[in-house]
Amino acid sequence: MNVHTHNRPSDPAEQYILNCYPGTVPADVELCSVGLHPWYVDESWLQQIDILRSDVQLPNVVAVGECGLDSVKGPAVHLQLAAFEAQIQVAEEFHLPLIIHCVRVFDQLLMLHKKYNPQQLWIVHGFRGKPRLAQQLISRGIRLSFGIHYNPATFELVRQSGIPYYRETDDEMGVNLRDITSPTSSGASL
Repeated sequence: MNVHTHNRPSDPAEQYILNCYPGTVPADVELCSVGLHPWYVDESWLQQIDILRSDVQLPNVVAVGECGLDSVKGPAVHLQLAAFEAQIQVAEEFHLPLIIHCVRVFDQLLMLHKKYNPQQLWIVHGFRGKPRLAQQLISRGIRLSFGIHYNPATFELVRQSGIPYYRETDDEMGVNLRDITSPTSSGASL
């Protein structure tokens, strides 16, 4: 299962979750996630959350996201944080997993996880961090998704631990899911 992609795969047999923005969920895709990406949060984020609340009720929407926090790119973190917290609440209300974009603010992500004590699964997509960070996240029940760029030591630690993990192609064009990590890795299902 490709847990996070921005592109329809070339292999028609590949099962995938297509990442969509509020108001753009296609009816002809079996599985979608929908969320407000932290790079694109602006002053209209409350209106986008209203659209998101409608979208998550569509039968093909299986997760909220990609959403989260990015200290490197995007608007002010306080704006990202407000939109992210609203999406956490939507995920909880509609009993959907949360697919998270997180860049250099993992301490804040862990504090939010503690604050909300979510019942729904949180998945950090495109995880590239070191084993110690992976262990911190996993110990809180947060799962990891690996794309084409990842820390091999972290992936091996997670794979050998037996803890469920995910694979994704994200926005990489021409990348096949079987090229992600090792051919023997299976990943987990939502």
